[in-house]
Amino acid sequence: MRAEEARRRISETLVVVLDAGEPIGVCTAYRADSPQLGLPMWHLRFFVATAYRRGNVMYAMEVVAGGLLEQRFTSGEDTTAPGLLVEIEHTGLNRMFNEGVGLPLDQTFVGENKRGDWIRVRYFPGALAPLPGSSPR
Repeated sequence: MRAEEARRRISETLVVVLDAGEPIGVCTAYRADSPQLGLPMWHLRFFVATAYRRGNVMYAMEVVAGGLLEQRFTSGEDTTAPGLLVEIEHTGLNRMFNEGVGLPLDQTFVGENKRGDWIRVRYFPGALAPLPGSSPR
């Protein structure tokens, strides 16, 4: 990753997981339009240190990050994106969690991106679909 991109992602940091004071996981979030949905969504990115990838670090980060963004939406603080979008690059995760609606994170499979990564979304409570023929904004 280029230094310029790393600096930009610092402002997108939502969750950091520490073990004995050392960072072992980071979740960043940015809002962008989803071509599949035609809606702005919160896109989440995760990094977990290699030694911790077999545990529940990513799951815990997603629960916390999703909860923070959901709280902002349901409180009215930020209603600019009605949910979360995660592109899952790890084929092993896709094999393990291959349901159309995946529990326990309540994500729905909506297709693949150009790289072939699975795309899953979760809408926040109270999120409304746009009316037919109207702009999703």
